[in-house]
Amino acid sequence: LSGGMRQRVLIAIALAGNPRLIIADEPTSALDVTVQRKILDHLQRLVSERGISLLIITHDLGVAIDRADRILVMKQGEVVEQGPPRQILANPRHDYTRALIAAAPAFARRREPHARSDATRAPILRLHNVGKTFSLPKVKGEAPTFVALQDLSLQVYPGQTLAIVGESGSGKSTALRIALGLEKPTQGQVWFEQQDVTTLSWREFRPLRQRLQLVQQNPFAALDPRFTVFDSIVEPLVSFGRLKGAALEHAARELIGRVHLPVSFLDRLPRELSGGQCQRVAIARALALKPDLLLLDEPVSALDVSVQAHILDLLEELQREMGIAYVLVSHDLSVVANFAHEVLVLRNGKVVEQGTVEQIFNRPGSDYTRELIAAIPGSVAATAA
Repeated sequence: LSGGMRQRVLIAIALAGNPRLIIADEPTSALDVTVQRKILDHLQRLVSERGISLLIITHDLGVAIDRADRILVMKQGEVVEQGPPRQILANPRHDYTRALIAAAPAFARRREPHARSDATRAPILRLHNVGKTFSLPKVKGEAPTFVALQDLSLQVYPGQTLAIVGESGSGKSTALRIALGLEKPTQGQVWFEQQDVTTLSWREFRPLRQRLQLVQQNPFAALDPRFTVFDSIVEPLVSFGRLKGAALEHAARELIGRVHLPVSFLDRLPRELSGGQCQRVAIARALALKPDLLLLDEPVSALDVSVQAHILDLLEELQREMGIAYVLVSHDLSVVANFAHEVLVLRNGKVVEQGTVEQIFNRPGSDYTRELIAAIPGSVAATAA
């Protein structure tokens, strides 16, 4: 079952006892925008048709503004403000509420991305007519196939952020795995800094792997729970035999400082850190080998809005200072609108359209892209405000 189907099953289970109240705890946090809208529409129909009360707990302020009749803003266990959504959005009284609204991508004034590197330079990553077909288990003697990607072409330049967006199953993760060298394309070519890496073996690709690194969606799952922060950060340096002894200690201190965490955190375990702190550690580890390209797989989707803003600010700072290129995979189009330079829209493994952030969000060329943008939580309220 897809994520949306699983959520509908959970809603059905919740309805089995004919409840008067449904408590929805982050009901859409792991879903893409169009599925989010369908789930929230379904919950609202239950409220209107059955007279059920709905309590939504969410870190997505856009969802709260769009769907609630009344909002309670909580900080450290206390209600700091409450009122109708439009009142909260237009006239927040508490500093914490104002900070939440300012940090929420759906309501933030769209930032002008910093000037990127000259696109006349050679691209750092290039995919040309890449396709990927998976073989499925045999059914009645036949071996069916699933086409995950078709004729995908893209280019990423030094200092540029390319975002890949689309619904679940659109091929985003497959494209990322091919770029990382974790999957071989069925057709097409992958070039990394003018070298065709499509046919390289794992051993041959290893030296290049130092120059492209991954930041995963779940920072807690990305870090070994038995490793201290120091062990996690220096793991790539040890694996590639870059540094030893005192040089490792110096590198760890430099990396932890670059992501704005105190040196004292080097002795901590992941369970002693917040989600945002864990993601900073994961970013520090990804920077250890001084890569030219970071692949960001939903890097802020598991974080609340204020922490999201801090992580995105950090990534922008690193890009300005180090000239790193990013490929961002995200289902959160609000984040994409505030962070990327270029956007590539995928649907069922095919490129629907590609262009600058301004082109895609202000002048989308396809009905599918317009549907994705219209489904962004809070977009209607933000426009009205």
